[in-house]
Amino acid sequence: MLKLYFLLIVLLGISACTTPERRPDVSKKISTLVLDTIHSPLFPPSTPIPVDTAFLNIQHKISHTMVYCDYCGPTREIKRYFDSTGLLLASSIGPWMRNAIPVFPEYAVYVVYSPKNPAPSFFFTDKISAHCYYYNAEAKKLQKLPYDQLKCASEGLIGVSKRTNQKEGSYQTTPYAFLNENLELICPFIYDDVEPFEYGVAVVKKEDKTGVLNKAGREIIPCEYESIEVLESKRIQAQKLNYKFDLFTLKGRLIRKNYSKRRY
Repeated sequence: MLKLYFLLIVLLGISACTTPERRPDVSKKISTLVLDTIHSPLFPPSTPIPVDTAFLNIQHKISHTMVYCDYCGPTREIKRYFDSTGLLLASSIGPWMRNAIPVFPEYAVYVVYSPKNPAPSFFFTDKISAHCYYYNAEAKKLQKLPYDQLKCASEGLIGVSKRTNQKEGSYQTTPYAFLNENLELICPFIYDDVEPFEYGVAVVKKEDKTGVLNKAGREIIPCEYESIEVLESKRIQAQKLNYKFDLFTLKGRLIRKNYSKRRY
């Protein structure tokens, strides 16, 4: 028992003397972005970093701000700042969030747009109104979408669905379809779930079966498989009910059938 207490004291002493890991200097790495301080209930306020004059110079032009959470990857809260004409002036990207609490980073990064640093086009769902929007960078215009749910956008396409039969706070959603950046549907609302496009194809699910869709909205692999994975080798691996696999090209051509190896 004495040996156990002695070992515990030694371990506590080592951990107390360990030098804490230094936080990287973000301001040195990102010279073109603007840094501001935000505070979390878990962390004490740190030394404020002065806001860059680029963001201060456009504050008088800001007419309204829209907020949404980016769930496509590590969750972040993003704010978009617009002028009265709907032009996107700047964006701020908050720290990574977990259970609505910032994780370690304490700074929001601001990006001010200009002719040399133009704003991108993007889809998003406003956190306050819950409405879906598309910002068209070419037209410099914010457009409200007639949809209620958005999937993760990828390669210029995004999965969308609508809410139906809304009664006393309850609702149902329609199946998903894909929308392009011209705001045109490339397929009907027939899919129970859709994944983001990768290498020009997207995995879709219909009636508990999985298939693959191309950017023209055509099923190059019909929804007949238990699961499908798009591999880094730019091949498509489809699993059957008997745990056998078929292998396809990105154009949907079958190149190997009924093999048992998980990856190829």
